[in-house]
Amino acid sequence: MVAPELIALLLLATSSVGAAEALQTSFLPVRESYHLGEPIGIQLSLMNTGPGEVSIDFEYPDWIGTRFSCKNPDAVAVPGPADVDRPVRLLHLKPGQEYTRVIALNRYLTFKKPKRYAVQFSAHFLQRGDVGFSATPLVKGEFAIDVLPGPVDKRRLGEHINAMASKDVLRVEDAVEMLLWAEDPIVIAPLEKAAKQVSRLGNDIVRALAKFFPDERAKSAILVVAIHGNANALMAALAVYEAHKVNVPTKFTETVLSSGYGSKTYYMLAYLVKCGGPDEASLVEPFRQDKNPLRRKLAEEFLTRLGRGQPPQPAKGGAAK
Repeated sequence: MVAPELIALLLLATSSVGAAEALQTSFLPVRESYHLGEPIGIQLSLMNTGPGEVSIDFEYPDWIGTRFSCKNPDAVAVPGPADVDRPVRLLHLKPGQEYTRVIALNRYLTFKKPKRYAVQFSAHFLQRGDVGFSATPLVKGEFAIDVLPGPVDKRRLGEHINAMASKDVLRVEDAVEMLLWAEDPIVIAPLEKAAKQVSRLGNDIVRALAKFFPDERAKSAILVVAIHGNANALMAALAVYEAHKVNVPTKFTETVLSSGYGSKTYYMLAYLVKCGGPDEASLVEPFRQDKNPLRRKLAEEFLTRLGRGQPPQPAKGGAAK
């Protein structure tokens, strides 16, 4: 994932400067107060105030050209993962049209103590030039958040869980974005379900579930997300299991290797080279003949580690001794 301060909004209108002037942008807390450890919702609003359509190219939920910061020492910046690969959405705003979404401030900042915090925000967009891009300020400002002592009110988490039943996929994504940052295991089952609804968020969901490891529900949910998500979600899931020195079930390995999904089979084989055992040998054997040389190499490395390497090939013109 690109660092928050480098993420940028790309306006694809004919005139980027004119489009930026037409785009009215705001960031406001959904509520004035939150409990310590609770997902903090920030509503992003984009409105086209110009006479023509504006098209915006952005990723979700690594929000458009946004940076959040806080000078209070009890507010700590959250580093983002470096391996997130998200599809880009192209948003078209007609004159007068408004588009709103919710982002969890927890994605950018962690608050350590209950108190009032002043949070600064800014957003930029990238303008295409003859050579590369140039960043132009879009909006900046400040809002206050009251962080109250815990515990978190589970009814608020329930509101996000209930919102996942919406027929509007954007509202489902907003709800999932909030649940990702909850610290109560009540969210394990909803996040597992979410992976089937919005599979492109699988990487984030795995990372969210990892904090509950080795809870058996979390362990199982992580594998479900890895199956339904993309290759990055699988890679994240395998990394969690490896970090905790727990082997993934053989049945899971069989499901991934038989999926026909090239990137996933590669990551699964790479994991087995380090963590696999004899139970997976028969599953890996067919990859010795795989059309992809990298997968063939990984299969051979794994089987050789088990003492099942290929016998030496006889020299041309001679016979094996």
